Amino acid sequence: MDTGFDRRLRLPQGVYDMLVRETSLRREIERQLLSTFISWGYGEVTTPTFSYLESFPEELGALEREKMLKFLDRKGDILALRPELTPTIARLVANRFKDADKPLRLCYSANAFRYEVPNTGRRSEFWQAGVELIGNTGCQGDAEVIAVAIEGLEQLGLKNFQIDLGQVNFVHGLLEEAEFDTEIKEQVQSAINRGDYVGLRRFTTGFSLSPAKETALNKLSSLRGGEEIIEKAVKLTKNPLALGALDNLSQIYSILKDFGMENRIRIDLSLVRELGYYTGVVFEGYAAGIGYPICGGGRYDKLLSYYGYDCGATGFALSIDLLMDLKLAEGLGNMKEADYVIEYGEKDRSWAYLKAKKLRESGYIVLLQPKN
Repeated sequence: MDTGFDRRLRLPQGVYDMLVRETSLRREIERQLLSTFISWGYGEVTTPTFSYLESFPEELGALEREKMLKFLDRKGDILALRPELTPTIARLVANRFKDADKPLRLCYSANAFRYEVPNTGRRSEFWQAGVELIGNTGCQGDAEVIAVAIEGLEQLGLKNFQIDLGQVNFVHGLLEEAEFDTEIKEQVQSAINRGDYVGLRRFTTGFSLSPAKETALNKLSSLRGGEEIIEKAVKLTKNPLALGALDNLSQIYSILKDFGMENRIRIDLSLVRELGYYTGVVFEGYAAGIGYPICGGGRYDKLLSYYGYDCGATGFALSIDLLMDLKLAEGLGNMKEADYVIEYGEKDRSWAYLKAKKLRESGYIVLLQPKN
């Protein structure tokens, strides 16, 4: 049993102290990412760490809402720490940028909070950096944010990473075609999102689906690869929603190909992502040695309407924590040593201070060391 003394020294599950090396590395990653975002025309904004619970829509999904860290204020209102940044940016835009010229480009770097099951490797407080492109409903906007994510990762020096590209309406179209009821549809989509294709097969064989519909769903796990995957998928369905999704994905891929980024892209038509507010293209980034996505995002054309502002948008978030893990595994992130050490005696204090100040103004790290 914990004693009062133990609680003074220990931290709650899911949070940790970030020491000098880690903090220095985090700041450098933030600096490089924000520099990339700003070079694309995105302006940095900051939103509150907590807000009213109602500020976060049901579209986050039941599981995500269960993970939110909530507390009461003195008036008895329920407040919540932000579980991610996109809804807070959407609220900000609906409240402060309705009359701003569109498209509107915003970026951020901040911490977020979710309860995570102990020993899963995930943290309850984590850091994200990302962009939101508001008011651009076309493929060009989707391609832009994916390109920004790729360029941001490349500017950090990452070489062995890829972006998986999907379209939620392809899966939604297949489920629509299968004519599952709402409850079964949610269970099937959950199985797809988890990559549980054994569970998916139980659904497809347990209902009276036509051979073509059953084949289309069961082939989801193999619909990964280059742009040829889109051509294969077209032959699996006649559903207008699914075919429209494939056409949309083809256009986005074509733009990224023109950018010379096709070597970073893998089509994955089973990708739907956990959050329920995505309405079009979705993507996740993966790097060797990391079991979770290092970035994720997509189009969310209905989220802003929750805040009373009907406007399309697309964006992504990068996991600074996972990027730090990658850098630390490479032996990077050591604290920079001092460029100069100035030792001084009592009579030299003024001279030593002025000398150190002049060197610091030139960008050097200087230690002042009194003589014994």
